[in-house]
Amino acid sequence: MANSIFVSLTHAPSDIAAVRALLEAGFRQFGLPAPRAWLHNDATSSTLLMAGFIMVEGSRDEDQCWISIHRCEEALTDGDGCTVLAGVQTRRNWTFAGVVAYALCRFAGRSVFNDSGALDGQERYTAASLEAVLARLLQLPARDGSTAN
Repeated sequence: MANSIFVSLTHAPSDIAAVRALLEAGFRQFGLPAPRAWLHNDATSSTLLMAGFIMVEGSRDEDQCWISIHRCEEALTDGDGCTVLAGVQTRRNWTFAGVVAYALCRFAGRSVFNDSGALDGQERYTAASLEAVLARLLQLPARDGSTAN
């Protein structure tokens, strides 16, 4: 069963093109190719992101996740004007899903809540702390030139 990583956002991306752009920027930061992203919704005439969910797929079979975006009260987020919650779910590669969550948080987020317990087991991240965890999981050099292990 899939579990979620939740990202509290101050606002939602405007459309699927904006989601693709923020994913491309987030993945590029880790030297990874941009994933494909498309909107899957029941209302065929609707292009609103909250009318369905966003499928995200990378180059490997295990690189798949989906994003659902919902408006909520600040009490469900970390406050500070965050009234949107994006849930990132996968049944496969949590590091891939973590990069998706990082890209969303970097866009307009304050916190990432790791309800899945995946990645390194922390319950909550900022964009900066999640970046460090992902760099370690992806075995990338740290910003100071050392290896993030």
